Amino acid sequence: MKKSILSLLLACFLQINLAFAQNVMKGVVSDANGPLVGVVIHDKDNAKGTTSDMSGKYALNGAESGHTIEFRYLGYVTETVVWDGKSVVNIKLKEDAVQLEETVVIGYGSVKKKDLTGAVGVINSSLIEKQSTSQLSQSLQGLIPGLTVTRSSSMPGASATVQVRGVTTMSDSSPLILVDGMMVSSLDNIASEDVQQITVLKDAASASIYGARAAAGVILITTKEATEGQLSIGYNGEISLSSPTEFPKFLTDPYHYMTMYNEWSWNDAGNPAGGEFANYSQDYIDNYATNNRYDPIQYPIYDWKDAILSNTAMRHKHNLTMTYGNKVIKSHTSATYENADAIYKGSNHERISIRSRNNLKISDKLSGSIDFSVRYATKNDPTSGSPIRAAYMYPSIYLGLYPDGRVGPGKDGSLSNTLAALLEGGEKKTVSNTMTGKFSLSYKPIKDLTLTANLTPTVGTVSIKEMKNAVTSNHWRNNSSLHTTRPSARYITSMPWSVMKIIVIRMKRCRDRPTICLCLLSLILIWRTRMLLP
Repeated sequence: MKKSILSLLLACFLQINLAFAQNVMKGVVSDANGPLVGVVIHDKDNAKGTTSDMSGKYALNGAESGHTIEFRYLGYVTETVVWDGKSVVNIKLKEDAVQLEETVVIGYGSVKKKDLTGAVGVINSSLIEKQSTSQLSQSLQGLIPGLTVTRSSSMPGASATVQVRGVTTMSDSSPLILVDGMMVSSLDNIASEDVQQITVLKDAASASIYGARAAAGVILITTKEATEGQLSIGYNGEISLSSPTEFPKFLTDPYHYMTMYNEWSWNDAGNPAGGEFANYSQDYIDNYATNNRYDPIQYPIYDWKDAILSNTAMRHKHNLTMTYGNKVIKSHTSATYENADAIYKGSNHERISIRSRNNLKISDKLSGSIDFSVRYATKNDPTSGSPIRAAYMYPSIYLGLYPDGRVGPGKDGSLSNTLAALLEGGEKKTVSNTMTGKFSLSYKPIKDLTLTANLTPTVGTVSIKEMKNAVTSNHWRNNSSLHTTRPSARYITSMPWSVMKIIVIRMKRCRDRPTICLCLLSLILIWRTRMLLP
């Protein structure tokens, strides 16, 4: 009996070990020259992975029959296999000839990627075109190792801070940016549709040709150009809606706000006896919701977030390109228009950019180019600044606008009424114009030697126009909007003593002109009557 039990346990143990052994995928990864070290083996079904060792061997735990296994290695074509449950899978990778033969623009010319030795990051237009952003700086986020793109705002027209390998100097850590050899102040001066390739020179060896200006790195941008025999007209349009991901939640409802405000005041005063309800009485808090149903003006529950913010903001972008090329002339011209709104009124960004690149072959040794770009951008903002913070923090017991659209008292009058300042406080308009040209002439006296002369004029203007309006809060008159019946004639014609006193003084000054005074009195009475009528 004991032998039978031991035999059964031994058989179960062997079956369990066998089952675990079948979940290990093994093999060797190599190329035409031998084993490859550091190949990434990734199970796409359960996210487990491993790498090959010095002999090209690997062992992937947790793989199961039918799982998709991916083999990745820099400079080689990625291989994908579906594991059939066998323990040994040998893979032979092939070199990616397209990547290795790709031309990379660097400081002193262009080389093939396989011959590149410095710390250089490269991305092409295919990756940039997949990014749906309004600014080129935002399109580079997460695409190049060592390039840090920090976005401090998502407002229309907001730029991003770009740094190569972080903060590298005590002063300015902004990299040097060159577009077709021309220095520009910002990446956002170039439309994403115009970019052919972006190269980032990270270390001193690759950026040394630019001297001290390259202390924080260099970003080289090559724009699109025409090729021989090319004739095309293209259009690309994009319409998108953006919405806030999430807003923080605050206790702005009447009950919680008044209760916690009382508690804060009581604690701040040192917790005196009987001072728990120094600002709002208990009866006022308990009956506030009921009073709101009968008098929403004196007891408001105002939704500041709904009044200030919209659920979505629209952005539309249009790009038109014209390309022509023959043996003598190659021309590529593009025009881009973009308009983006914010999630609140009064904020908008509009941009028009035109870029043209023209190459001319004069002879076998002499050639030239004429490039120019124009950028016009308009940024509209309310003078009150961004109201987003006030939208979700403003207590609802304060009225923003009356039902008839007039400015309400807010918390402490019109100065603290963010909604009134947004709608009537004025606007700030920033207009920027940038015009850049490049005139180049190249002469090639012998093979592998080219002499080039460049002239790159740049003109830019920025104008800011700000108009601020005084916002005055109004007091609600119950007789003008809440009542459906017309006030009595006696009330309409009644006038305060100050107005009557002004009329008497004016009549004394014009005793010899009673007709004029009578007309003046009539006009004042008519004006006063219209002010009192609903």
